Amino acid sequence: MTKVTWNELDRAFANAQTKELDIPKRAFESLHDFVDECFSPLHLHRLSEEDIEKYLRIKPELTTQEIIAKLPDWLKDMYVAFLPGEANKLPPRRLWDHVIDIKPGHEPPYEKNRPLSPKELLVVRKWLDDNLGKGFIRESRSRSAAPLLLASKPSGGVRICQDYRGLNNVTIKNRYPLPLIRETLDALCDAKVYTKLDIIAAFNKLRIAEGHEWKTAFITRFGLYESLVMPFGLCNAPALFQNYINHTLHDLLDRICTAYLDDVLIYSKNKKEHREHVRTVVGRLLDARLQIDINKCEFEVTETKYLGIIVTPTGIQMDLEKVKAI
Repeated sequence: MTKVTWNELDRAFANAQTKELDIPKRAFESLHDFVDECFSPLHLHRLSEEDIEKYLRIKPELTTQEIIAKLPDWLKDMYVAFLPGEANKLPPRRLWDHVIDIKPGHEPPYEKNRPLSPKELLVVRKWLDDNLGKGFIRESRSRSAAPLLLASKPSGGVRICQDYRGLNNVTIKNRYPLPLIRETLDALCDAKVYTKLDIIAAFNKLRIAEGHEWKTAFITRFGLYESLVMPFGLCNAPALFQNYINHTLHDLLDRICTAYLDDVLIYSKNKKEHREHVRTVVGRLLDARLQIDINKCEFEVTETKYLGIIVTPTGIQMDLEKVKAI
């Protein structure tokens, strides 16, 4: 594509009589090349469903038998807690439904849609269809709107989330604390064996409080939508989910497990009691409708990475990969 300067584009002007935009020849040629490159129908048609899923890095869901095969023998009877399909169901109303309190004298802002490439638009369409199908979002007539934000995943692909920075600026903050990492690690000092669990799409397990859905509205090329479940990106989402997981595991925290948002670590002095501890925690998460991601679990290990730190019976050390990144 030929480079075109801002000055050349500045010389473009609207012709009131013809209702056309007059653009200098060189700038027009450059823009024409750009449009051909990005918006060619042939380019759009080449993107198959498989291409979109690769762009999103969507992994096919494991079957029930595959999940059972990944579980240790002493936990196979609790396989239901690891079924990903259960995580796609709309959660029930709870005391922890997410309320978005706005500062007095302020309103949730309306922001314009941001342009995306053809590939990104197809990815957004699939993401919308998936979430509409699950009942996690619905069409909206809200007077506010947040744009979408597409971010690259460390493992490749793209993560789609709503850019709620404008809404967060006018939201009254929830000061519920997150666990201090030092206190968390202190609780592990006598442990010899560990199991690590990860909750699937944790924030989506809580509903937006009834009557507050319009504040979560987000704008896309395909229309205006609002969230029925707590999305990623809201400033109070971490605090509220930490509140919920603490309530769920209240009497077990710092005794047999610790939970930092969606990361749960179970620890014990020996394998016999450890298996009982794991079954207790998994049962609590199942009752709370917090599905566990089998692909991110570690069972009965003597060394694990937790919160960016390697934990062992003899002590802790920094993850060298994290140190190199710094």
